[in-house]
Amino acid sequence: MGADRRPLTRLETLRALKLSNLEAVAATVHVSLTGGAFQTGFALWLGASSFWMGVIGAVPTIAALVQLGSSLLVERLGERKALTAWFSLIARTLWLPILLLPWVLSGELRLIGFVVLLTLSSVAIQVPVPAFTSWLSDLVPADHRGRYFGRRNMLAGLTTMAASLPPAWFLDRAVARGWVSEPAGFAVLFGVAVVFGLISFALLLRTPEPPMAKVLHEGAHGASGMLAAYRAPLRDAGFRKVLWFGGLFAVGQFLAAPFYTVYALQELKLSYMWLQVLGAAASLAALASMPLWGYLADRFGNRPLLIIAVVGVSAAPLPWVAARPDAMVTTLVILILGNLMGGVMWAGVGLLQFNVVIEATPSEGRSVYVGALSAITGLAGGLAPIAGGLIIEGLRQHPVSVLGVSMNAYHMLFAINAVTRIVTLPLVRALPASSAASASEVLGQLGAVRVSSLIQMQRLQRGQTETERRKAVNALSASRLSLAVQELTQALNDPSHRVRREAARALGEIGDASAVRALVERLEDPSPSVALEAAEALGRIGGPESSAHLARLLDSDNSEMRGAAARALARIGDRARAHDLTVALERALERREWDEAQTFVEALGHCGDHETAMRLVDLLTHEQRGIRSAVYDAIGELGDASVGGSVEAAYRKEADPTVLVHGAFALAATGRVSALPAMYASLRATTNDVARKQIASAIGVLLGDQRVYRVLASGAMDQDLAVVRMIRELGVRRKDDTDFGWRRRSKLAQSAAEAFGEGDLSRAGEILAKIPRHWGPVGEMLDHARQLASTGPCTVEEVVVVVAGVHYLLTTAMEAT
Repeated sequence: MGADRRPLTRLETLRALKLSNLEAVAATVHVSLTGGAFQTGFALWLGASSFWMGVIGAVPTIAALVQLGSSLLVERLGERKALTAWFSLIARTLWLPILLLPWVLSGELRLIGFVVLLTLSSVAIQVPVPAFTSWLSDLVPADHRGRYFGRRNMLAGLTTMAASLPPAWFLDRAVARGWVSEPAGFAVLFGVAVVFGLISFALLLRTPEPPMAKVLHEGAHGASGMLAAYRAPLRDAGFRKVLWFGGLFAVGQFLAAPFYTVYALQELKLSYMWLQVLGAAASLAALASMPLWGYLADRFGNRPLLIIAVVGVSAAPLPWVAARPDAMVTTLVILILGNLMGGVMWAGVGLLQFNVVIEATPSEGRSVYVGALSAITGLAGGLAPIAGGLIIEGLRQHPVSVLGVSMNAYHMLFAINAVTRIVTLPLVRALPASSAASASEVLGQLGAVRVSSLIQMQRLQRGQTETERRKAVNALSASRLSLAVQELTQALNDPSHRVRREAARALGEIGDASAVRALVERLEDPSPSVALEAAEALGRIGGPESSAHLARLLDSDNSEMRGAAARALARIGDRARAHDLTVALERALERREWDEAQTFVEALGHCGDHETAMRLVDLLTHEQRGIRSAVYDAIGELGDASVGGSVEAAYRKEADPTVLVHGAFALAATGRVSALPAMYASLRATTNDVARKQIASAIGVLLGDQRVYRVLASGAMDQDLAVVRMIRELGVRRKDDTDFGWRRRSKLAQSAAEAFGEGDLSRAGEILAKIPRHWGPVGEMLDHARQLASTGPCTVEEVVVVVAGVHYLLTTAMEAT
């Protein structure tokens, strides 16, 4: 029995999957030669009306009801291979008597005989569906189902295309030239199909079967046993949503299914060759898109993609509405384009529906769940084409005109078909899903994907050399394509440390949180460069999980790794890691590792809190100026005003011009207006252009004047014009100005602007400092500026700061009045 069977080895599983793909090819050839246009043409030759075409179209789906019983049989026997192989053989060899019908029966008996034999064959092929689904799903790993079934369906599509065109050419040419009669032509096709059915049987018998988990009790028999077995899927709220969608979508899928070929043969008068060309277009599109559907399903989940696919197949009937026999060139172009689009979308629907069922069902008793779904879809899909045939019969004598375009019964049915598909969208959205991604998010990401990026993803998967894989990784890093995260994550296990390093860098650039666990594993990589890159990537991605693992590295034996972890934590800014960084800082100070200590201080500026700021203040008198500078920067990042007094006191004692630049940033961040005179003195004493701009910008922050930064950040020409404009704005009359005060200020402002324009910055600064009444720290700063202006040349930064100080005093005085 299946439960007693030993588990398959990895090699046996791979062999089983390869044999299953070959069996899919053989089975697809059989279906291609006995279904579609060939089955429809044979039925029409037998004299089938629209009603009977609906019945024939309903047979395969109604036959699926047999799965209600066969799924229980599978669970009870625990044997899937024998059941699948033998019933498949029966179903496919029943086409031997079918091909003999034109010669052994006559008149209406031929059609009745065909329907009876087709029904038996359809029932026989549906019996093992739960067994085969359970068998195959147990073989394929859950995280590779999308790609495996994508490849499997791609093979089936390629086979359909290859197996349909030659028979169509044969049937058209042989019958037209009188080589064989039309029934003999069909008999040749059906006979070849039976041969491939035998090949499929042999391959099924050779395919290994893994153990099967059984959930049915041995004593569950009869109708009561069946009801008990199906109670579980019917009680499963998530699976009931699958049943609702499956049933309603089956109506949309099969309502008009038989009649597209009937319309093409009877109304459009297309040959079998053209029908197979249309089918080949759909197969080619499915073939090209199936691997992508599989990959996207593994990446984004099934539900959002199924929504997209359902919208696509809802539009598939519309080209047939536009098809007209009196405009064959246009009709063929429309149908080919429609089939290309339909092929892509139906490939997605087929794969994603299957994946949704597997995802929504437990492995124990899965065949019962599949049987329940097949019964619902079989009943709905079986009645749908019969209803379609009745619609055709009812509308045949009542053509309508829409916007001046004549629409016959077939056109109306195709339009109704589109509606019956699109109305299933709310049910798709309600399906259980393992991914939280929405269809709009998927479309947004896909819209940003370039074809070149997809090519690089394939190269990364299939690259044969280190150089090729490195180039692919670097290209994906530059594109920052989140779709490539899975491939890049796999590349973290590449034999080449250079590929692993580049993959870690790329994942950091992309910033997708799904890569965190894989990157954490690379923190222990034997190659230090890979571990360092992984730490930096975790810093870019961020999140609590990343910061927790990075914090552990602060105690690493490797100083480079400790530094990388600190920089990564700084990027994340997780305040929960302030204690870890403080401990690491103290250890570094004890070891007198000043560069490392400086790195920890810088990280604390992004991760610290009030206690951190209090601790850092003690280091403002440290012997190393690099550490003092880092402490000022860290306090500036923290912006804790409670330590501002200590910062100002240390600043006034600081003698190193380089450190004073950093101190100005801290004073501005802690709001120390009282430090303005000292800051101006530092500005005056600084000779470095960039340092002057940084100090002046900090003074502008304290004065609340955003124009200071904007002016200093502009180019030379724009800067001079902006400064002149700021000076002249001081002369604009204000609300509470007296005539005398305004005229005096306006005259001084004009004189200062002229002096600045002439390049006499010292005179401009001296004049500006005379404009307001001086009081407080700002007034003290302006007094200092006026005194210094008379002793030596001023810089643009000094003039801008003086203008901002004058504006501050004028505005404050006006507000006070």
